Amino acid sequence: MNNLIMNELVLLTEFWKNQTVTNYLNCQNYLYQSKNFDPFEKYLDRLQLDYENKNHHDFIAHITETMQLSLFVLDKLSKIYKEMDNKHEAVNYFTKAAEVAEVILSTGDGTRDFPYQIIYPSDCKEVLLYLQEEYYKHATVNHNNKKLEVVITKSNKEFYFDITDLQICKEKAVSEKVEDMLKWFERNTNRPL
Repeated sequence: MNNLIMNELVLLTEFWKNQTVTNYLNCQNYLYQSKNFDPFEKYLDRLQLDYENKNHHDFIAHITETMQLSLFVLDKLSKIYKEMDNKHEAVNYFTKAAEVAEVILSTGDGTRDFPYQIIYPSDCKEVLLYLQEEYYKHATVNHNNKKLEVVITKSNKEFYFDITDLQICKEKAVSEKVEDMLKWFERNTNRPL
């Protein structure tokens, strides 16, 4: 097992042993620096399709270790195991989702000055569901040198999420993909750009 995967597993194991803000932020920091992390959440469309089509085994097969901190994934796993009549695993993933949501809520107070810290963009909407709030709209704002996602609920409450590092991670991923495409083009056409 390579060192990157080993470090990832160590951090995740530590988080599940002790769900603290520090351990959560350590995982967040590690994932944002990892080349394997998918900040675009392309997997969400695939997982949502598997879930809607009741392809439970495909859904479970597509889950990676790092996705186990995604509120979307944990919620769907809980529902899948419930539908499969595996109450133990359903409760296990329901509990894990609640634990992750509570840690996210402990990272700030959801205001502009103390926004919540998230790993996945989908966590914004999932936190709202956990708080029993209904999503209405969102916007991206800059505040104190940070990029924030403000989510407004149907009850007209505002919740702020810090997406500064996530945005940097996305930009880096796009830059690397463009660079890879250019290298591929040069190799396959024998023409430098």
